[in-house]
Amino acid sequence: MTPESPTSCSSSRLTSWLALGVVAWLSVFVFSGFGLFAYLASWLPLSPTFYVSCACLLTLLLMAIAPDLRRNFLGQRALLWFGGYLLVSLAWYIFFPQSHESIEALKDHANMTLVFCCCLAAFQLPEAFRLGRTLIAWVVVISCFINMYAVFFPIENSTFGWRSAAFYINPNECAYALALGSLVGIGVVPERFRGLFLALVIPGVALTFSRSGALMLAVLLPGMLWAGLLKRRHLGLALLGCLAVLVSLLAVFIQLGELAGARARFFTTGFVERLSLVTNDASGQDRLTLLDKGWEYIHRAPWFGNGLDCIQNSASGEGPHVEYVALMMNYGVWAVILYPLLVLVIVPRNRLGLLALVALLGLGFFDHNLLDSLEMPLVYAALATLAATSAPRLRTEYRP
Repeated sequence: MTPESPTSCSSSRLTSWLALGVVAWLSVFVFSGFGLFAYLASWLPLSPTFYVSCACLLTLLLMAIAPDLRRNFLGQRALLWFGGYLLVSLAWYIFFPQSHESIEALKDHANMTLVFCCCLAAFQLPEAFRLGRTLIAWVVVISCFINMYAVFFPIENSTFGWRSAAFYINPNECAYALALGSLVGIGVVPERFRGLFLALVIPGVALTFSRSGALMLAVLLPGMLWAGLLKRRHLGLALLGCLAVLVSLLAVFIQLGELAGARARFFTTGFVERLSLVTNDASGQDRLTLLDKGWEYIHRAPWFGNGLDCIQNSASGEGPHVEYVALMMNYGVWAVILYPLLVLVIVPRNRLGLLALVALLGLGFFDHNLLDSLEMPLVYAALATLAATSAPRLRTEYRP
């Protein structure tokens, strides 16, 4: 075998460092919904968009010096979907009345596409893909600890300060990120620690008080057992660990109450408030009202929609909380196939893929930001990479 030249070795090391750097940045800062960036803003100059742009430039350099990696990246079917979706958004921006809201929506779609491409390109390197999944798992663990901490001392970085949301903009986004992050990351968690990992994820999601997030996690847990990611003892350890976490929280509540000498320290005001809100269906009724208004917009322009700024310019200024309805509001009834088509393109053709298919398609009935939130492209890129590596016809795998 002919030994590698010094130039080849240095190029391989540069490729590895570039891929690992892109993955580390995107996995930690972007998957946390840029919430971690907000905490470190005083140490990090410029806006998050600047750093996304830097990641894009590093990705272009990465593909320029690694032709095998570039071929694997360009062979991904999901690129066709993201490219087509961006072109459709651009066309709707051009041919519909333009506004500040439509420009922002187009920027969101472009940023999502760029983040997905950066992640997908870097994930073609096996060690970078493993690092990305590992960092996502760590973000999930840290977010769960923050959610438990927020029971005592609410963190006001969320628009719903009285619900635990860790780094994320709202508790629902947090619950979805934790549940999907556990699905993507549990494969790299050492087997002996998977029960403990889930013992943190369960209360972490529960403390967001997101009913849809809890429902998705309830589907994912037995699904991961069915897909071979877990064993029965893992679920047993997870339930015991979750019980231990809850008992520990209660003990801390009691201790804080004794130290402070006041019952108010047992629970934060917001925690008790949220417990009372769970018993009524006010938020559910609000969602139904928003959904009805969404259908009204669809009836006004059923074929080509109302433009990219339809949701922002609606009477409530809020979306319908259903991705399929949001797409039809913007683009017309034909757009209902866009999100399911993306899911079908990215999921692996195995049990894990079927589980992800059910989870993502089901999530589309509870959230309308699945094509706007910047943490979602990491999940899509990870699933697309798993789909490519588990395909019957394996691609050429780049190894430095």
